[in-house]
Amino acid sequence: MNLFSEFKESSQEEWEQKIIQDLKGKPFETVIWQSELGSVNPVLFSTEIEQENPAQFPYTRGNKVFNNSWDIRQEFDASDNEINQQLLKALAGGVNALELYNLSEDVDFNAVFDAIQIDIVKVYLRIGGKEAVRIIEKYVSFLESKRYDLNTIYGGFLFDPVRELALSGVLSFQEETVLALQAVKSKIPHFVTFGIDGSIYADAGADITTQIACVLSHGHEYLVQRLHSGEDLLTILHSMEFTFSVGTSYFMGIAKIRAFRTLWSTIVNEYDENIEEFEIKINAKTSNLYYSLKDKYNNLLRATTSGMSAVIAGVNSLVVLPFDNNEEKESADFGLRLAKNIQLLLQEESYMGQVSDVGGGSYYIEELTRKIEDKAWNEFKEMEQNGGVVEELIQGVVQDKINQQYDKKVEALKEEKRIMVGVNKFQNKDENTGKPIPIKEPQNTLIQPLTMKRLAMEFE
Repeated sequence: MNLFSEFKESSQEEWEQKIIQDLKGKPFETVIWQSELGSVNPVLFSTEIEQENPAQFPYTRGNKVFNNSWDIRQEFDASDNEINQQLLKALAGGVNALELYNLSEDVDFNAVFDAIQIDIVKVYLRIGGKEAVRIIEKYVSFLESKRYDLNTIYGGFLFDPVRELALSGVLSFQEETVLALQAVKSKIPHFVTFGIDGSIYADAGADITTQIACVLSHGHEYLVQRLHSGEDLLTILHSMEFTFSVGTSYFMGIAKIRAFRTLWSTIVNEYDENIEEFEIKINAKTSNLYYSLKDKYNNLLRATTSGMSAVIAGVNSLVVLPFDNNEEKESADFGLRLAKNIQLLLQEESYMGQVSDVGGGSYYIEELTRKIEDKAWNEFKEMEQNGGVVEELIQGVVQDKINQQYDKKVEALKEEKRIMVGVNKFQNKDENTGKPIPIKEPQNTLIQPLTMKRLAMEFE
């Protein structure tokens, strides 16, 4: 039954005339968006877009087939004396993936994970530096002492020396850590062992295509090194997780994740043109770049918009940063609860976990995805010709480019070409803003580190 037979067909010219009529005298060019990608025309005419199904190479549409489920993930400071109580409270409230940072080699995992069943919760440990090997050994021993079936354990170690270099200005890579992680992978097959943290580029102020180019080169650096050490390609791919910050540009956020998956698949295909079944694990975070101390409850709305972009793009897990993430406070409980509840609302009340890649086939999202792919791929190739992201970090090229992009965003806010509600427009003049958490400047660095910034800092 052809339902469309009841309707008169309209030509492209007729649609254009209707748009001009609805603009009421304004020129057609006013609908064209001047974005960081360049000119984006939202008026698109095309036949039905031909594309692969979800879970098919090149994974533009993600790895999910039957639904769009994702893990509700939160980050915790392992050095906090009340870490166990914090983890238990989060799990009781609906969180099902835990990420711990600031781990030391004398950490007591029995105390940290008391009353927590690691075989039904995904635990990610961010490791690095000289203590990494000892932490790996202690955690594996802890799992074995609890007599878990290691084939049922998920989560892993987020080892990322390039991230350390970019943030601290010092590279503290040890070959012993890589060997220890290889041994872990053979014991715990579903474990992540390398975490490529692309949020560092976004939260320093990078444009979307620069973010993708840096993350592609970042991941490619590890891929090449591990292939040279004799590891199997599929094993490497399944042990890597990518983290992206997602900002407040709704459709751009969706297209960014989709474009990255396509381009990463393109790189993988260059190493084995017959490989078509592999998982691209992506963790997303709401971007701290767009959080403000001024009118801070607006951060809840920004987080919701960012989170929806990430979810529609089909990420595997999502971290929603608390609305008071940058403020000194007595307790983090309230902010963490609201952040977690944003995800519960998306899952339980908005049913966003039910259908995979709901944005697939949208002319606008597909067009943005294509534009991002083209521009990011050219940036990536140029970066690789210059030696890759590590070499460009050492030379200061990445830092200079991102700083310029950040300055351009701030200038747009100052000129009100870009709006942040409560920051550069619709300000609350009587508001008392919170006290910002001090930013620690790295000392004795080999290179100029990336600086984590927020656009609202210039107005606070």
